[in-house]
Formats: sequence, structure tokens, C-alpha cells
Amino acid sequence: MLLADRVLVLTDGQISLDVTVEIDGPRRRDNPGMIELRSRLLSELGVREADEGVGIEVAPIAQV
Repeated sequence: MLLADRVLVLTDGQISLDVTVEIDGPRRRDNPGMIELRSRLLSELGVREADEGVGIEVAPIAQV
């Protein structure tokens, strides 16, 4: 995201989100626009952010 001008998210082989990144560079992770975009993308991917916004919830690995 820091270098991209466009972000695509695929769901079941189809584009489910197409976002043009309109944040001027140089981009920083602490930029409010980047934080908002990150949250939007994680939400679209079905990833839940931790309360502090740094962790992700991971499903347990099945035992074989």
C-alpha cells in the first residue's frame, strides 16, 4: 500500500474491491488516510483487527 496507486481485492476469483490510493507521497504508516485504507482492506479480506490495531485473528490449524 505504501507504494501502490491502486489496490484490488479478489473474492472467489472476482474483483470485490477496487480502490485508487489518492494519498500523496511519501506515504507513512501513521498517516490517517493510510490507517483508514488499511482498516478498509482488512475488513474486505475478513480480517479482524485487534483492539490496538496491530494483531489479527488466526484460525487454529487442524490436527491431521
